[in-house]
Amino acid sequence: MTTATTSPPQLLVVEDDRDLRDVLPSVLVEQGYCPSIAASLEQPLHLVHQYPFDLILTELLFPDPETLALILPLRELAHSAPVVVISTWLTTQAVQETIPFRG
Repeated sequence: MTTATTSPPQLLVVEDDRDLRDVLPSVLVEQGYCPSIAASLEQPLHLVHQYPFDLILTELLFPDPETLALILPLRELAHSAPVVVISTWLTTQAVQETIPFRG
């Protein structure tokens, strides 16, 4: 009798902090994920063409419209993978309205 093996969820994490980039992969693997880590918002634009991700998690590196504009192409190229944006920065309503969220 053979058992089907399921592959771990493929995560793409964008994190600019080097210390977190060093720690995140081992933590995520321990939790059953297969992570790819990017240091900038430009790197994932290339990675989404190479790998099918189940989830893309990106830190809002700088809370301004120019940085938010970099997320839009990522969201368009991510196919059906959800793109989750997180931040520890306080944002204004104007910045939050820069990215149209699907409801």
